[in-house]
Amino acid sequence: MKLKAALSSRNVERMSKYTDDLLAQINGARMKVKKLTQATILVSSVKRKLADKIPKDEKKRIEEAIENLEGAPYEDVTREMDKLKEIVNLLETEYGDK
Repeated sequence: MKLKAALSSRNVERMSKYTDDLLAQINGARMKVKKLTQATILVSSVKRKLADKIPKDEKKRIEEAIENLEGAPYEDVTREMDKLKEIVNLLETEYGDK
């Protein structure tokens, strides 16, 4: 609807602003998909390495971090990914091979 209005208005500034907004949203969504893919790989790697050693409450923390990452707006994805990496690093330090 907004695109149709922007195109029919023949207002170049309005069209430019609308397309810039669309491109920003597309880039944000693309970045979020990339971060979610990285998170999936990271978590599966940790689960494979430390499957027997991680307590249930820590597994729950990982799942909650993934849910937060999935539900976060793309502006907050990097922050949520950093939280997940911190959890994983602590788990690897605490339960990894010594």
